[in-house]
Amino acid sequence: MRQSANGLGGTFFVLGATISKADLGGPGAWALILAAFSVGGLVGGLSVLRIKPRRPLLAACFAVLPWALPPATLALQAPVYAIAAVAFVSGAGLMIFNSLWETTLQRHIPDAALSRVSAYDWFGSLMMQPLGFALVGPAVVLFGQTRWLWIAFAGQLLSCLLMFIPASVRRLTVDDAPPRAAPSPAT
Repeated sequence: MRQSANGLGGTFFVLGATISKADLGGPGAWALILAAFSVGGLVGGLSVLRIKPRRPLLAACFAVLPWALPPATLALQAPVYAIAAVAFVSGAGLMIFNSLWETTLQRHIPDAALSRVSAYDWFGSLMMQPLGFALVGPAVVLFGQTRWLWIAFAGQLLSCLLMFIPASVRRLTVDDAPPRAAPSPAT
């Protein structure tokens, strides 16, 4: 689920540059939007240092929902400041999601399996990004730019919503973490 959202996320980054150049005022508009996304990520990363949700995966799922919105703002031909505002919220939510996800993995996956689980998780997530970037052009040719933006929005939103389905995601609490072995003393 997370992987498909990462793959479809390329739509915003590829078409956003093109749309900014053609309709939003050029490279300065795209720079503002990307800066807003990055500052949102910074704010999200800093805020997650202070929040300690009792149900971290559930909170992560809510936080990542805005990640679906940027393609919709492009499809709606929203003004550059509205797109930047959505990009800010999206960047914050994405960073909160990633931080809570990684922290939860570290708390709940046994030490002996953590490296392997993280490797598979990151491989699947990162593999989809370049594939998503590569498929935007053919998808626009096949569906048209506006229709593809709506398809990407719907696919990302669906991917985010599907993460709510497993009861284990909704119910997992920080108290469910198994006890960790104490580190061995340095010799």
